[in-house]
Amino acid sequence: MFSFVPSDAKCILEGTKTKLKNPKGYSARYVLRAGEHRFKVIATPDVSVFSESDQDALDKVLAIYGSYDALQLSELSHQFPEWTFYRDMLKDKDSKNSYKVDLDHFFENAPASSSRLFDEDKELLSLTQELYHQYNRV
Repeated sequence: MFSFVPSDAKCILEGTKTKLKNPKGYSARYVLRAGEHRFKVIATPDVSVFSESDQDALDKVLAIYGSYDALQLSELSHQFPEWTFYRDMLKDKDSKNSYKVDLDHFFENAPASSSRLFDEDKELLSLTQELYHQYNRV
């Protein structure tokens, strides 16, 4: 199972073509480009599109990482297995900079020092991964 979410999110913010189905100009309702790699929130998000568990997860992430700046978040995210697996490929200037992400990497813990939120029991991760694959069989 693979995902394109980070690339598609970037495309939506930049107003360029994406594989996701979203109305043209959708992001312009909520964010404004404020520089090459910066965006400014201009409207309160429509949280009704999120489930209660989605909102709980977002609240936890904000409580722990809400005070981090962009550089701190970038450094943190680059310690997670779903990024480190692609590190060498992404740093190769002659290679493409977008890859299908193997979602199985999300069932691995980051190094203990890098995260206060995404550190789960290995058995629980394994069971969750198994259930994920059972539910998402095509």
